[in-house]
Amino acid sequence: MPVPDNAPPPPLKHHKHGNPVMHWEYRDTQGQLLFIVARYDDPEATTSQGKPKKHFSPLTFWQLPDQSYKWSRSGLPSGTPVPLYGLERLAARPDAMVLVCEGEKAADAASKLLPDMVAISWAGGSSTVKKADWSALQGRTVVIWPDPDEPGTKAASQIEQALQGVASSVKRIQPPASKPSTWDAADATQEEARQLVDGCKPVLAAPLGYRCDRQGVFLLDDDKPDERLTFGECRVLAGTSDTNDDNYGVLVEWVTSDDKTKIRAIPRRLFHAQGSELAQLLADGGLDIIPGKERKLLVYLASYQPKERLTAATCTGWHRDCFVLPFETIRNHEGEQLVYQPESLSNHAKAITKNGSLDAWKDGIQGASPVIQFLVCASLSTPVRYRVNIEAGGFHIFNETSRGKTTALQVAASVWGNGTDPAIGGGASTYINRWNATAVGLEALAELHNDLPMVVDEVGEGDAKEFGRTLYRIMSGQGRGRGEKTGNLRDSKSWRVSVLSAGELAISSFLESGGSQIKGGQLVRMIDIELDALPPLFPNGQAADQFKQLCSDHYGHAGSALLSRIDDLSEGWKALDLEQIGPATTEIAQRVRKRFAIVLHTGYLAAQAQVVPWSQEQILTAVQQVYAVWHGQSRTISDVERGVQSVVDFILANEARFETEQQTQEGKPPLNRAGWLKEGYYCFTTQGFKEACQGSDATKVKKAIKALDCLRHTSGRLNDRQRFSGIPTPCVSVKTDILSISSENDVNSVNTVNTPDKSKGYSRSQDKNPVRTGVNTVNNEHQKPPAVHSVHKDAEPCEQAASPVNMRVVHAVHTVHTEKQLPDKKWESV
Repeated sequence: MPVPDNAPPPPLKHHKHGNPVMHWEYRDTQGQLLFIVARYDDPEATTSQGKPKKHFSPLTFWQLPDQSYKWSRSGLPSGTPVPLYGLERLAARPDAMVLVCEGEKAADAASKLLPDMVAISWAGGSSTVKKADWSALQGRTVVIWPDPDEPGTKAASQIEQALQGVASSVKRIQPPASKPSTWDAADATQEEARQLVDGCKPVLAAPLGYRCDRQGVFLLDDDKPDERLTFGECRVLAGTSDTNDDNYGVLVEWVTSDDKTKIRAIPRRLFHAQGSELAQLLADGGLDIIPGKERKLLVYLASYQPKERLTAATCTGWHRDCFVLPFETIRNHEGEQLVYQPESLSNHAKAITKNGSLDAWKDGIQGASPVIQFLVCASLSTPVRYRVNIEAGGFHIFNETSRGKTTALQVAASVWGNGTDPAIGGGASTYINRWNATAVGLEALAELHNDLPMVVDEVGEGDAKEFGRTLYRIMSGQGRGRGEKTGNLRDSKSWRVSVLSAGELAISSFLESGGSQIKGGQLVRMIDIELDALPPLFPNGQAADQFKQLCSDHYGHAGSALLSRIDDLSEGWKALDLEQIGPATTEIAQRVRKRFAIVLHTGYLAAQAQVVPWSQEQILTAVQQVYAVWHGQSRTISDVERGVQSVVDFILANEARFETEQQTQEGKPPLNRAGWLKEGYYCFTTQGFKEACQGSDATKVKKAIKALDCLRHTSGRLNDRQRFSGIPTPCVSVKTDILSISSENDVNSVNTVNTPDKSKGYSRSQDKNPVRTGVNTVNNEHQKPPAVHSVHKDAEPCEQAASPVNMRVVHAVHTVHTEKQLPDKKWESV
């Protein structure tokens, strides 16, 4: 009830404390007086700071039973919600942001410091928050400015709880830790006040029954002291879910023991675990949790019911036009915020982070060798690859000596995260991994690096027998299907990655050491680069050590800088001149050159955006040098050639699977029949021939065998039709002479060759020290294979390096490629 206009003046002078130092009038929304709060200083009693002790006294106006009125120093009737200080200000400015201060003096001071806000307070100080009537803040945007002491932070938490369902949003100022416990708006400058307000973030009040403030998280009990759960703040900021309305989670913020604030999106399913996994995650992140309180902390976090909803990105990389990293989202859409929330919690994500500065990193790599320049641009190119629609792939550097391969990978890794040497940094804190992980582990690693490069060292430590299949799955972007305990099929893992690798062996050599047949597609996906044919990675050991230290101190800036500074990553891609990289006259070479082209394109963008310290001319030179080495040493044998050889190998290894005429007559076909042996022909079943081709295109292999004059076929077709047991059966009939041709040309011989004179055929190398280039080797004196085979003098040139396939097969495949029938002639002896 407002004080009547004809009421007598309030008796401000206190019978004990004298006249008030100041007083504040509480008014309603119409500006009518409700009650007064007066402050008195006691000069005879001082605080620990030497200041007079303060006393506060209310002055309320009462109607007595005899209908008379009087002023009283008692408060409002028990149970009556106490109006806020500044209601008339709120009513006058309904759209202004509200600043809640502890104390009327602070509110008045804040009104002058921040005139664009409505500053208010409540009566009674930190202990009377629950008595105030906060309904006046319905729908308002509120900022709380607490006192920087424990009662102040506790009061702020209570206000946040009181404003749940009332205010549209609530933020809390964090007073500087350097300020004394008595510091508030009355002591702040206008610049300090503005910085505090602009720097505060929206918060959710702790759930009912809990308190969260700078002292930690507490479980409240009216009959007992507050039970501490943590020594640092930990609260839920928002809810999360993915674009398919799945993978629900919460965005958790906590303060570490070093007073650093961390934020992470956590799947809600962890709330239904035992509590230890979530607690371990937060503890690893620096939150001090009281041992034994893990389960109560889980219940506390699960009790939040946030209204704000963010979009959860379950993997790194592109999500429409946004690029998500564990520590930031680049180019967030207006009105939508993407946050990184992986389906499984892995510490490996910690390696994708920032440290130091971009400028220091650039200064350190200024004088890098061409290979280092190439690897940096290759690392940057991974997210660009998706924007220009280039298939997955990678580069593998190798040599048999220790020449700084790991350090080179460190520089490539430092583009996106912690480039520390794994042998020094150890564990999941470093970006570089090793090939010795299981196939499942490597798939998980690929998922973690979606649209980022996988940087993997020591290929020789991997499983040679499984390596080909694992590499294929990594490049295909799809993991193996796995079942759940219920028998249902889990969602397969998927990703988009590029791979940067190193080791003492070439990938091709490592595959063959495990008994795998190399396919042309594998040579395109993982490109072997022999370092011995290139300038040294580092001029000396001291330089290598400097690069190692650089990658431990400054990392993670270049990748995000490129994505932030370049709006259109595909600009200039279609106009890029591929011929400047180097020649490519075979299909495999053309596909490989396109991989080098995306590195060059990305390097141009990085130079343009000043993300790297090199010019576009330097980057072009680096790409040209590395490509020239690959081109000079690569095995450009095609899948067709390999397929013909596979057919020969299949026959030699599986002759028992071909049904002879005697077996037909006896009605005893062989187990797992691949075909029939009839009239000097291996008559494959259609499925048997596909099996024999080992993944090569069956139609092209048949054409190559036809060019060898070893294929019987019906007119206009590549297939044959024969009667077996009286039944006309389609088949692929390969002449048994193909084995004689194979034997004559020694198909399975070790392929160490000299570069021949163009007038002669190939000869065996007599050099005792060949240069190693994968499996095939070339004499030191002859670094390049011939441009034209001797029997192809009248045909188009054929780019063909040393091959395990016999030369007559090569000739046949060349005939298929050029579509020119050449006379069937045998190789000349040397």
